[in-house]
Order: sequence, then structure tokens, then C-alpha cells
Amino acid sequence: MHKIKISLDTNSVNKNPHIFLDRIREWGHEGFLEMEIADALFGDINEGTQNTIEDLPVCHQTPARERTNAVEGLNVNRGGLVLDSPTMGSLNQNHLDGEPREDEIKTILFGDSYVQETHYLDVRHLGVHDASGNDFFITNDNHFLNKTKELAKIYIYVISPEDFVIIFEKFFDD
Repeated sequence: MHKIKISLDTNSVNKNPHIFLDRIREWGHEGFLEMEIADALFGDINEGTQNTIEDLPVCHQTPARERTNAVEGLNVNRGGLVLDSPTMGSLNQNHLDGEPREDEIKTILFGDSYVQETHYLDVRHLGVHDASGNDFFITNDNHFLNKTKELAKIYIYVISPEDFVIIFEKFFDD
């Protein structure tokens, strides 16, 4: 039997308390979902992006650390290991040229406005999700949500936490 496999984006972990994300995590802990994160999540949290815990208001930093610690128990998909890739700590090499799906994702999400240092981790999140064959990519990030129709055409299904809960609560709740 196939469990629904989901990928969580960084903002689904390092976020202010969120009733829908909390419900999704409960379903995962109850065994209804298989939850996974991309290796890019840790780069996103640690590399000084807008998702860093230190950038949150002080009152939200402790809950964010708790979520980050909790997520460390999830499956971490590391995707393909590519020497000198940003996920190996160097943002000056672009390995996307050799991976057509990530190139396609990059084009859909950013087109000509793609800047590696700014957008690479977003592309990596979705590329790892795609390579894993996961069913849904759960995010609040508009880079992804604004492109749901285009991504669905290549069989990548991006959904907000709210919409995911609305669709699946009848299946998972008593």
C-alpha cells in the first residue's frame, strides 16, 4: 500500500505556530503520511536566507528551534551528490546544467530572473522532491504557489498547508 509522500518546504518547518502545518505533522506522526525534507532545508536555515531563526521575532525563535529539531527526525533526501554544488557548501558552481528536471523547474519558477545565490535552494527543494517521486510539495512560498499550474503540467504538485488539510482531513480524521 502506498502512503502519501510529502515534501515540506523550509517555511513549513521554520514558521510561526500554524494550525494547518501542525495538523500535517500530526498525521505524519500518526503514520498516515510519509514526510520528507530536502537537504536544502538545512542550507536554507543555516546560510543566512530569509528563513533563519535569528531573523524571526524573539518570541518565535524558540518554537522555530523546536520545529527545526523535530524535523531533524524526518527523512532527509539529499538528492544527487554533485561535487562543488551549493549543497556541498559552495555557491559559485551551478550544477543544474546536468539535471534537466532542475533546469525545467528553474525555468518555470524564475525564468530569466534566476539568480543562483538567491534562488538555488528553492530549485534544489523542488528538484529533490521531484527526484524522490513524492506526491505533494507543501509550502507557503509564493515562488512555488504562483506556479502550481505550470508545475502540475510536469507532474509536480505544489500545495499550501491549508489546501492540503482541507483536501485530506476527511481521509485522516475520525
